[in-house]
Amino acid sequence: MPLMCRLAARGERPAAFDGRCIPRRGVAPRSHIPDMLARRALPRGRLARFGATRAFHHGLLAIFASLVWVVAAPAGAQTDSLVSVGVDYGVDFPRSDVLERTKGFGVSVRLPRPEAWSAAWDFGSMSSDFVHAFTGVASNIGSLKVRPVLGGVAYTWKARRLEATAIVTAGVSFVSLDLSDRGRERVRAAFGPNEASVESDPVFAVQPKLTLWYDINGRFGLGGTAGYLRTRPQIAFVTTPATVDEIHVNADMVRLSAGIVVKVY
Repeated sequence: MPLMCRLAARGERPAAFDGRCIPRRGVAPRSHIPDMLARRALPRGRLARFGATRAFHHGLLAIFASLVWVVAAPAGAQTDSLVSVGVDYGVDFPRSDVLERTKGFGVSVRLPRPEAWSAAWDFGSMSSDFVHAFTGVASNIGSLKVRPVLGGVAYTWKARRLEATAIVTAGVSFVSLDLSDRGRERVRAAFGPNEASVESDPVFAVQPKLTLWYDINGRFGLGGTAGYLRTRPQIAFVTTPATVDEIHVNADMVRLSAGIVVKVY
């Protein structure tokens, strides 16, 4: 608050907002430079021509002081918070032609991390439109959902307001394919009138990831994440007699996201 008081004190002199915006005696003092003009009146309307008033000046001071408070607030409280929750925007870039890129908003959660080594875990759900050619014509037949459950290690660096963490996790992915109406028609056209079910066993998954957080102040933080998920499921179309088709899917994807969180506890 001392900064705000000093700034406000400058705005308490009405003489600074007179029509001429000159000292009390109405003239400017002589300059110490020899070839400058002598004491003279300054041109009228230095600030009035811009419509400036004392209220206008105080408003600028209030905006500037608010910005100083947001930027200069201690960053440690955000870093030391137990739980911070917010929103992020992510994009998944599949590495296979049978999957399509997805993007959208999601929930972002930030938990405290000690500096240096720590345990890490990762879980969630992602889905992508799945393209497959049963009879030689590729078409979108449904949505492939990947639900990884991963655990591993992390290493965190902290420097003032910045926190960077390198993470490597591994585990299993649970994969399912939800057929669309068009997908069911394609399956019946390829394998007959019998209804086919889609099955997939859990498969190995590994994900290196890098996260970066910047503490705006004690309550808010900005974050970004870049990771690569590697998982290769096998999908089987099963009818009553037996398995009729198996597909090995490259479900690897690059995952990017950025968001903002607020301290809640």
